[in-house]
Amino acid sequence: MTLNTPPKAKERFLFAVFFVLICLIGVCLCLELFFQDQLRSGITVDVVANEKMNTVNEDLLRTIDAYLHPLNIFSYFTQLSNTLVLLWSIFFVFSRFLRKEKWQAFCDNPIVLTCLTTYVTIAGATVFVTMLLGLSQFQTYKNVWSLVNNLISLVYHFVTPLCMWAYVVFLSPAKTPKKKELLWLFLFPFVYSLFTILRGIFIRPGMYPYFIFSPKNIWEIVGGDAPIRYGLSYLVMALLLSFGAVLFYAVGRLLFFVLSRKEKTA
Repeated sequence: MTLNTPPKAKERFLFAVFFVLICLIGVCLCLELFFQDQLRSGITVDVVANEKMNTVNEDLLRTIDAYLHPLNIFSYFTQLSNTLVLLWSIFFVFSRFLRKEKWQAFCDNPIVLTCLTTYVTIAGATVFVTMLLGLSQFQTYKNVWSLVNNLISLVYHFVTPLCMWAYVVFLSPAKTPKKKELLWLFLFPFVYSLFTILRGIFIRPGMYPYFIFSPKNIWEIVGGDAPIRYGLSYLVMALLLSFGAVLFYAVGRLLFFVLSRKEKTA
């Protein structure tokens, strides 16, 4: 299918479904930006507390407050990756509407598709695995805003990845990225990780969107009640981030395989 060739009936249907679902991202972002107080009221706070001491987990409360703070929601990889997909989809629609072949070529660039799909896939897979392990779950119904929170999570972690995979597999042009281009996969995660670590040290001390970036949380797992050793904590952090890089590369290689098979059979 060339850039200017109208899609077939099945492709038009998939195309329409894909962009209707992706547009949900914009609604989710607007909800998080402008209705954070209401969304906070819908969160079922599983307070990790010592019943005898009657204490509250302050780290958990700070995390909840940070999650729904205006603009600070963009400190999370999930929101950032979904925002990138939203911007891509808007640019994609305009490129088709205005018949701008250079714009279309950029949107359908295989490495662009590979990067975006990898990012939202990792975000979704991480939540899926934590749910299987019982480390996270959808919120129990408390009020309408708890339901909205669940819908937002569903869009970010499951709908967006499935839509991107649907587009890559069924609608994208049969082009394969070059192997050396897969190095672009690591640029965004590397910049994000570096910024998040420095932000938690210098800008908002102790505020990390994920435990993997917090030396304190890592030490609680590794060292228990022993005095924190930051050097060892950052070493473990580096190992965990390296493992994450391997996962990014593995998903990217899978997409590389899918696109190469499409190109061979086209």
